Amino acid sequence: MTTPPDAAGRQYAPAYGQQQAYGQPQAYEPPAPVFGQGGVPSLASWGRRAAASCIDVLCVLGIGLVGVLLSALLREVSEPVGAVGFVLTYVAAVAFYVLQMVRQGRTGQTIGKRAMGIYLLREQDRQVVGAGLSVARYFVHLLDTYSLVGYLWPLWDKKRQTFADKLLHTVVVKP
Repeated sequence: MTTPPDAAGRQYAPAYGQQQAYGQPQAYEPPAPVFGQGGVPSLASWGRRAAASCIDVLCVLGIGLVGVLLSALLREVSEPVGAVGFVLTYVAAVAFYVLQMVRQGRTGQTIGKRAMGIYLLREQDRQVVGAGLSVARYFVHLLDTYSLVGYLWPLWDKKRQTFADKLLHTVVVKP
């Protein structure tokens, strides 16, 4: 961390053990993907993308399963409490998934993508897509879901993009 510039425009790092002045907001900078050979990433394979999606779905299903089991136990105690538990389980699973999309927008990775070592980036400048575009991409992926061909499209596409990637100009890469 550096200190603000002095009157002459020079910046000094705080001495060892010294803390930076309180009250100065620090901007959050997500870690940039580190790419190999000349900074050019290779496109992620369909297998890695599919495995990452499966991991993400398993995380949501895990939340759902735990919630449903707890709700069923609570239902034995009280019918209304069990019903509230089921609703809260659904809300928790949806909230988790939305948070994963926001995380993907900021860092390029969901839990599954992180496990598989791949990133979602904008096609034109290879930067993270932002939370809004990441959430929008999820909804556009519904086209891939209904057609099924959309999810298989990366198998023969030269940029390895799904329909959602093509429409929103995103790519999934492996550093």
